[in-house]
Amino acid sequence: MASSKSESQITWSTSNTKTLSTNSWVISDELLFNVEDWSGMIQFRADNSGTPASGDTVEIRYLYTVGDLDNGGGPTNDYPDANTSGSTVSRSELAVLLDTYNNYDPDGSAVPVNTAAKGVKIAARAAQGATRAIVLSARFISHRPQ
Repeated sequence: MASSKSESQITWSTSNTKTLSTNSWVISDELLFNVEDWSGMIQFRADNSGTPASGDTVEIRYLYTVGDLDNGGGPTNDYPDANTSGSTVSRSELAVLLDTYNNYDPDGSAVPVNTAAKGVKIAARAAQGATRAIVLSARFISHRPQ
């Protein structure tokens, strides 16, 4: 049985990277899964733009959608990110916590993502972003049997 891999860049307002310069949540653009994506991973990379210090972490969460929940028009896909204050984001699924301190700058990790959903957005925040900015990038890869 043959198979293939498909790759996509995660973007933030069409940019390939996002500078986390506050400790507020930022939300990526939507990544829609293909019906043939049987499994997938997202690799994250956090690069501290200065000298890392204790507490320089990036919390990354998945915001999944299964489509238009109330079938009432409006957005095609409903996500649990109506606001970025953390009240809804904090109830989403934790993907990974990256730490650019302790000789891990840049820090990165590849994390499984549930491709049974229709799509996902990435929520991220840097704990010390207000004092030391961190540049975040991410890439999705999926396995497609043929």
